Amino acid sequence: MLYVNDYLVTEEIELELVGQQLKEYLLKEKLIIIKSNQEPMSQDELATLLKSNEAEFRLVAMHTSILLREFKEELESYIQKVETYIEDMRESEIFSDVLNGFVQVIEALLEFTSVEKFLQKSLVNQQQVNELSTKALTRAEEGNLEYVLDVLEYEVLPLLQHFLDETNEVV
Repeated sequence: MLYVNDYLVTEEIELELVGQQLKEYLLKEKLIIIKSNQEPMSQDELATLLKSNEAEFRLVAMHTSILLREFKEELESYIQKVETYIEDMRESEIFSDVLNGFVQVIEALLEFTSVEKFLQKSLVNQQQVNELSTKALTRAEEGNLEYVLDVLEYEVLPLLQHFLDETNEVV
């Protein structure tokens, strides 16, 4: 038996049918399974849990709109931090830390893409991110760190803003 928020989703015991019925229920109710620390449970974690062959599963879920609202707030805050970082770098004209900042923003952008599956949208073009990274790293190797900051400001920051705009459409 499988319960979500104390609601009996299925009494089925065959793993494939349990997974299918759970997926249908979550989609219909616009829910996502969460772990005890309130973080979304990954598909792999859920599959591992269901394979444990227990007779009864009691899962906790939250509405995707709540999760997306929290995500949107985090993304807005992050964008503001990146904008402040760029302004500070421009004012100080000390670009020695720019490459590290660029890498951190790219990593964050890639982490944010994990929400794409919940939105059922492709928001970030992986190839575009790779091209931007290659372009920035090439210029950094040439010693042109100001150019890396330009890429961050004029190409990566708009990607983050587009991501936020697309998230706003869903929320």
